Order: sequence, then structure tokens, then C-alpha cells
Amino acid sequence: MKKYLQYCWLCPCSHPCYVADIITYASQMVPQFISGDASLDQWDEFVAQLKDMSIEECIKAEQSAYDRCMA
Repeated sequence: MKKYLQYCWLCPCSHPCYVADIITYASQMVPQFISGDASLDQWDEFVAQLKDMSIEECIKAEQSAYDRCMA
């Protein structure tokens, strides 16, 4: 029987709006870094913005869901 990831919707970082904002921001910025339209001097600012958007909490929630799935 297949196991599926279970998301905890009580955790604010797993709320779709937070994740959607992070995905939108990253999908806009990463190509700019690759193409050179955004300087790599801005990388630390990019990472700080992702942290301000609670990416670390979202990663923890995703990892927790994955760990439960694999258990």
C-alpha cells in the first residue's frame, strides 16, 4: 500500500499562501541569477528574504511529512 505525505494544516508555515509566496519569489529570482540579470552580490539578500518568508519552517514541515510517510 502506498503512503502519501500528510500535511499539518495547523502549522502556519504549511499554509498554501506562504508556500505559494516562496515559490513565486524563488521562481522569479533564480532565473535572474542564472541569466545574470540579478547579480550574485544579491544572493545573501535573496536568502535573507526567503528566511523572512519562513522557508526554514516550511522545510521542517515538509521534512516531517516525508519522515512520517517513510516510517
